[in-house]
Amino acid sequence: MSTSILISGAGGFVGQELTASLLNTTAADTTLTITDVTSAPQIPASARQHYSRVTSIQADLTVHSAVDSLINPSSRYDVVYILHGIMSSGSEANFDLGMSVNLFATQYILDRLRKTIPGVKVVFASSLAVYGPTASGFVITERNMPQLPTSSYGTQKMIVELLVNDYSRRGFLDGRAVRLPTVTVRAGAPTQAASSFASGILREPLNGIKSVLPVKKETELWICSPYTVVKNLMHAKDVPKEAFKDSRSVNLPGIKVSVQEMLDVLEKVGGKEKRALVEERYDEDIDRIVQGWSPNFDIAWAKTLGFHEDMSLLESVRMYANELSDLHDPLSSQRKIEVDKKETRSKKQVNSMKYSQQDTSRDFKPPHMVLGKRLLLLETVRLTFSFRMYECCQSVVVFRLGPTLCSLEAVLPCQGIPLTLICIVVSVHRYKSSQARYPHDLIEMKMSLHMPHDRSDSSPYIMRIEFTPSQSSKNLRTSTCNTKVQSDGDLVAKRHGQA
Repeated sequence: MSTSILISGAGGFVGQELTASLLNTTAADTTLTITDVTSAPQIPASARQHYSRVTSIQADLTVHSAVDSLINPSSRYDVVYILHGIMSSGSEANFDLGMSVNLFATQYILDRLRKTIPGVKVVFASSLAVYGPTASGFVITERNMPQLPTSSYGTQKMIVELLVNDYSRRGFLDGRAVRLPTVTVRAGAPTQAASSFASGILREPLNGIKSVLPVKKETELWICSPYTVVKNLMHAKDVPKEAFKDSRSVNLPGIKVSVQEMLDVLEKVGGKEKRALVEERYDEDIDRIVQGWSPNFDIAWAKTLGFHEDMSLLESVRMYANELSDLHDPLSSQRKIEVDKKETRSKKQVNSMKYSQQDTSRDFKPPHMVLGKRLLLLETVRLTFSFRMYECCQSVVVFRLGPTLCSLEAVLPCQGIPLTLICIVVSVHRYKSSQARYPHDLIEMKMSLHMPHDRSDSSPYIMRIEFTPSQSSKNLRTSTCNTKVQSDGDLVAKRHGQA
């Protein structure tokens, strides 16, 4: 029997990791509907071969009509993951927004589910912020500590937990509220969470970027690696409802570490030069929120329910560092290309394809980070390409810009054509050919073009690709575009930046 899963907040880091894990580990007839507020979430690179099992939707869940469209009598979801939310600092800075997204929108989703899909399994991502501060050394269990949050974020999470418990008691839903520790190391851009520094003081230095530490080094945190968090989110849907007894809330496993221990691990993995990139700059507002979180939890109940214990901080940071090194490993990159070719050989994907470069323009944007690629953006260069196609196509596209390329920023359909375009960065690595004066970074992207099946005319589809080099525009003043269609249906395009 096929399974259908809905994930809200799927564009975030945890949502993307969960999406990939579900696609890679569930049965071939399991389908996912993923949604986020700013745009339809991308399919994670590690699960791009499963794109046909995913429906990606942009939806503002604070708008009732958007929720009604997403959850209706024809929506037969078996499992619903509620991951969306405004983080702790964001909720504290904007009370109305936090209430609207974290509480009111979630309550409406729960009500919509109980009316249209009664008994559906719901996994709500809660937080240990539902607890207030404790006496030094006090160890929290699910039953020995009242929920007295000291932040709006924690209060909103606590209220939804109570709703999940009551709706489950009444048989409206089969809910489970899992309280996530601080996820570290979280890849991608910094978030609005007060705990964002817990990843930032490791992630940014390992990427060669300065980071700010806003709390004291003796501050202790309850953290968990993203790998374990995702495993436990997946396990949450499989716990029998009878196992929860009279409460659907559980504190997920983690480990207690001090900020000083985190800095020591950073130096052990990255060296003294990486450790030197962390600047201590105390922030009273962030510290006040963080000091309201206990670092001491008893995970006996979670283990009884089958949830997984976490790895050590050193293991977690080493795994993250190894992922970064893979981005710069040409052999690893070449293996990915070979896998992509094998995937496409078995499918007749393109009846006709015509390529032409339409225009080149240049925009400038302030520096920022891009989710997933962990690299600084400084300048955006846009190219528009035209394709004449009749069926869905998956292509490997390699862009070469030099001497230092940073990251893909966006892929956008244009001209109002009903075309869904998904572009996923597979890898980034350093490359220097015998002919090049300077080394280049290569970005490899897996592209999926989804077109209407009833389309009969042959007018070209237009897509826009945006990618960002870190060098100034003078390094791109001359360029060439070459393309070829290989026998297996892959489209390989190269754009060469010349100094």
